[in-house]
Amino acid sequence: MAGCSLTVNPSEIVVRFGDPVSVNCSTSARYVTGMGWEAPFGGTGFERPPVVTWRVDKLEEWTPSPFCYATLDDGSQCTLRPVITIFKTPDFVSISVLDHSLIMQDTEYNNSTRTQYWLQCNIINVAPVQFLTVNWYKNNESIMAMSFNDTTTKTPVNESSILKINISREENVAEFRCEAELDFGPHGPKLYVTVGNPPPVYNWTCDGKNMLENTNSLNITRVKHNATCCPLTLTPSETVVTFGDPVSVNCSTSATDVEGMGWEAPFGGTGFEPPPVVTWRVEKLEEWTPSPFCYATLVDGSQCTVSPVITVYKIPDTVSIYPMNQSQMMEKHVHYNKHTRTLRGLQCNIINVAPVQFLTVNWYKNNESIMAMSFNDTTTKTPVNESLILKVNISREENVAEFRCEAELDFGPHGPKLYIMDTFDVLHILHQITLKMNPSEIVVRFGDPVSVNCSTSARYVTGMGWEAPFGGTGFKPPPVVTWRVDKLEEWTPSPFCYATLADGSRCTSHPVIIVYKTPDFVSVPDMARGPMVEGIGYNLKCDIYNVAPVQNLIVKWYRGNETVLTQTFNGSALTPVNTSSTLRISTQRDYNGLTFRCEAALHLGPKGPKFPPNVTSPPYTAVVLCKISTNLLHVSLSTKLINPSKSLTRTDSGKYTASENESDTIFTDSPSFTCKEHYEVTVNDKPQSICEPVGLPTPTLTWFKDGKQMVSPQRWKKNDSGKYLLNAHNTHGTAEHTLYLEILCNADSNPPSNIRWIYTAAENSNVTTEGHQKIISITKATSTNGGYYICVAENKAGRNTRFVRLKEMQVAALLDVICAVQILYAISEVKQSSIFSC
Repeated sequence: MAGCSLTVNPSEIVVRFGDPVSVNCSTSARYVTGMGWEAPFGGTGFERPPVVTWRVDKLEEWTPSPFCYATLDDGSQCTLRPVITIFKTPDFVSISVLDHSLIMQDTEYNNSTRTQYWLQCNIINVAPVQFLTVNWYKNNESIMAMSFNDTTTKTPVNESSILKINISREENVAEFRCEAELDFGPHGPKLYVTVGNPPPVYNWTCDGKNMLENTNSLNITRVKHNATCCPLTLTPSETVVTFGDPVSVNCSTSATDVEGMGWEAPFGGTGFEPPPVVTWRVEKLEEWTPSPFCYATLVDGSQCTVSPVITVYKIPDTVSIYPMNQSQMMEKHVHYNKHTRTLRGLQCNIINVAPVQFLTVNWYKNNESIMAMSFNDTTTKTPVNESLILKVNISREENVAEFRCEAELDFGPHGPKLYIMDTFDVLHILHQITLKMNPSEIVVRFGDPVSVNCSTSARYVTGMGWEAPFGGTGFKPPPVVTWRVDKLEEWTPSPFCYATLADGSRCTSHPVIIVYKTPDFVSVPDMARGPMVEGIGYNLKCDIYNVAPVQNLIVKWYRGNETVLTQTFNGSALTPVNTSSTLRISTQRDYNGLTFRCEAALHLGPKGPKFPPNVTSPPYTAVVLCKISTNLLHVSLSTKLINPSKSLTRTDSGKYTASENESDTIFTDSPSFTCKEHYEVTVNDKPQSICEPVGLPTPTLTWFKDGKQMVSPQRWKKNDSGKYLLNAHNTHGTAEHTLYLEILCNADSNPPSNIRWIYTAAENSNVTTEGHQKIISITKATSTNGGYYICVAENKAGRNTRFVRLKEMQVAALLDVICAVQILYAISEVKQSSIFSC
């Protein structure tokens, strides 16, 4: 199908802003089903071809964008837009001299002397600027044309054109004019707005005031008589008054041609009164910018006015001084020399003062003026809040420096000088004071009493105290305050002493407190491998239980009375821990029968105990089987030589004598026990070597309970308490040992439980408490001690029980039944009844 055949008439149009406009759109095509105009104003809707018109009666849009569209038979659409230019002629065009003083310049002229000037042509409110041309004329002769390249701005703008001219002395008079032209080409009109060189502007002034305002046209027909300018006198002509105070000003005249006079004002106006005096009076001035004026009506009907200068003021409500950053006022813990100075920022606040233009703030250091600051705001007449910042350098040697700020309202010769200083807002710049701790470092046993004194000799301390979870003192007067705790049960106490200074700032100091606890016990467990063999390496382990702080722990190993190893620890824990130390030994035959022991000591430094607290393990006695190098030349039994390689039988018992030979013989030994008779283990613990026999070769160990052989359990149970028979056997013999095993029963609870036993009391039974354990001890048990022993744990969250049954076959044993409670740290708002793990 052929292209879109639309025609707009006119295709380009220039129209004045606000005038009517219309454009026809037509087509001769036969395949157009309809057409119309789309526009913000004047749109037509869908109409039948061949012609549709866009019409606006009053075009008030700077960038109209109407377009004509046609819908074709196939549903497609084509469009066409007219070019529309909206214009506005300038409101006015004027010429001014950029520097008027050059025109009056007194210069030596000669025939070639010329003076340079700059004239500016101002074109106000014209559109569009892209069609604007400014033409300059001198004595009606065109001398310059200037156009503008702004093609984007369609709305009215103000533009100017500058002409640089040279005027010779011979020209005497030269007339310049500028002409603003809107040239739209063939589609629009040519519009010219012309202005000549500006005519003189007449200024009629009296006492510096322009009486007739500026005008460039004045017709003087005749002079009737001479008269002075407005013949009025104000007393006082300038006055300064406090907001809310009374005020009055007299207006008088001595002229004879004054018909009447009066005051015009929002408050205190007088009406028209006869001369020579009229007074403006207000009893309570509550206006920040009063503007009364006195007027006089002359006999010729003219009128003149004069206004007093009135300044309304208000002194500040408060003047205060404070450091910009309180935390920065106190010097840090640094090394000072005599040249060290600290920079401070002080702020002086002046609240609710007016007018600020007359305000001066004076800063003083130790009553000596150091700075004055004023304000340049001449427009604000109502009260404002102002602040000024002073940066000061304070040396440490000054110790105390006193600063104050003073607000002054100075109104010059027509008003008072007002000084406002709040003497209570004097700031002391304080350096870091010294808080003395006695002792500054302290070492204390967990659970023991402790006290530390904090003192100061500073004079500007208003109060001091201790902050601590326990033993805090509250705010006390200086110079000494004491932190005291009767029973220190905190591993990481963090008390600090504070002092509040005269300026409200605070400094603090912390003592160094080390809380220690000696081990509950130290032990070297049996190696569980039987006796040692000469020349073989072994590890001895020292277990230290529940010691703090571990970093102060030193473990020493002794072989006999000889120190063989010293070990330190690098941990950082402050609470009790379990730790261990290992000694590696290579056994020698001399070690047989020697004792090994370890000593755990807390070395707490010069502030600690004179003799480091220590706990030593029970001795471990070494049993060493020796290798003997010998030359067995012959072996005899009762002086009878025998074959050394002969196998011996039970009938070969007797005393043998061996002579040396180059061979190694290992002596053998029958089984033996070096175990204790009483052991304690905890429920659910894994079985470990409690008692091991010694002998070579290593004996086979069998456990019996109640006459029955035991299978080694995976974990100890509560019913495993009782008497055990241990049988050790090797090729050289058999040994037996009897021991008593106690299974400790634990109960966890939160909050802690109260524990008690329910049982049938007897003379040979006794209940004792060890820590959180209650123990029943039965000595020389009889059949009367048989039965149930019930352990009860209770707290406010509930109750739980466990029991132990003592059978008749067990009564011959010494029985210790233990109920132990392990205290858990309480979790906030969580309560649970006792949970046994027996």
